[in-house]
Amino acid sequence: MSLHGHSSFHFCTQLSEGDWRRHCPSLTVLRLSDKAVIHHQGDVCDDVFVVVKGRVKLLRLNRNGDQFVMAVLTDGQWFGAALTNRSPTTITDTAEAKGRTVLYKIPHKELRKLLISDGDFAWHALESQAIEIHALRRKLELMRFHDVRSRLTETLRDLARTHGGHCRHGFELDIKLTQQELADLVGASRPVVSTLLNDLKSRGVLDYHRTLICIQNLAALE
Repeated sequence: MSLHGHSSFHFCTQLSEGDWRRHCPSLTVLRLSDKAVIHHQGDVCDDVFVVVKGRVKLLRLNRNGDQFVMAVLTDGQWFGAALTNRSPTTITDTAEAKGRTVLYKIPHKELRKLLISDGDFAWHALESQAIEIHALRRKLELMRFHDVRSRLTETLRDLARTHGGHCRHGFELDIKLTQQELADLVGASRPVVSTLLNDLKSRGVLDYHRTLICIQNLAALE
């Protein structure tokens, strides 16, 4: 398996299924429809899931039964069991497909063995995790020091870079999120986020529909 020339964020999806299977023979390909549940919060699971195509929404319930979107993952990101010696692992989030999604399901022991045996793979995996840790720290900083408007625009910019796709309405790109999902990611109520989105819409920065946000002017958002 050679990883030279692959970006750290997308190295997982740039490897062929055959490459994966040579090192992870128990790999299973999951082809999921929209809203299919991959695992529930509290499940016991020893598998790691790699997003090959599509998106996965990570949800968490609090003690009151309220559900929050913790993250939306895209191609090349992974989730599931922690890569530790502890087995089995209790899952902390519910994972749900967002749109048609393809995943690799890999026993964590096989992936851990691959990380130990292949230095290139381990290095790219480390870089990928470092990017995610940096993003989490940035989110904590935004929550602590910035108002909702700043958090919203920063989150939209990040989503545009990682989740943006061809806009079916003719604008620059679109982000497949509902207002409630965006509000969860920003850490604000949906009515507040809706008001701010209306303001950005009036400025010609974006438009939105029921399940997606259309970026009309990415430069203005930046």
